[in-house]
Amino acid sequence: MRNQRNAAKAPDYQKAYTFDQIIGTIRQMPNVTDKERRDRAIISLQALCTLRINELRTIKLRSLIEENGSYFVYVSPKHMSVKFSKTRYVHFIPLPPDIVANVIDWRDHLIALGFKDTDPLFPKIDSRFGKSNLLEQKMQVAEIRSDSAIREVFRNAFGSAGYPYIKPHNFRKTLTRYAEHQSPAFLNAVRQNLGHDSIDTTLSSYGQMSVADQGKAISSVKIDKNPM
Repeated sequence: MRNQRNAAKAPDYQKAYTFDQIIGTIRQMPNVTDKERRDRAIISLQALCTLRINELRTIKLRSLIEENGSYFVYVSPKHMSVKFSKTRYVHFIPLPPDIVANVIDWRDHLIALGFKDTDPLFPKIDSRFGKSNLLEQKMQVAEIRSDSAIREVFRNAFGSAGYPYIKPHNFRKTLTRYAEHQSPAFLNAVRQNLGHDSIDTTLSSYGQMSVADQGKAISSVKIDKNPM
């Protein structure tokens, strides 16, 4: 009976993109229409902050803050949907400047259109055929309604880049795997970004080595053929 319970609780292997794959995919994304620019900004912000998907969907312009030349997202249950209603500060990780610019330029574009601090950073955009039988896009001052719509943005972008779909939540695994090879201070800062009270939670939830890295670590050690 215990074995059956343990088998039922056993997690599936969790894949994750590398940062090279994520950055390459973002740079391949089109950015002509408002929807294309919004979608590119969505994935760019997720790469920079690894938010939970409901946080990404409900983030407001006021949540994106700049101080002393650095950007962070103020995750607050007062302004967005937050797991366990826990407030935290999520600083941008040091990705290339063009990835940051995708987000900041999109925010500035919304401000130029008259969006206010309390409006969504990633508003709903409807695409439909107009009277001239041409596809038209209409941006609304409203949140994207469902998490599945956010997932579809990732599915389309990474599919176009030739990668299988991996849920956006696993960007958190990408970041943790990277942080494990950095300084203890960086790893601790990542823990706070992710909203974990304990570093053990960060490592046990997202820090498991990829199968490839595990194999490299094992094969790097040479065992004496004639041990004493």
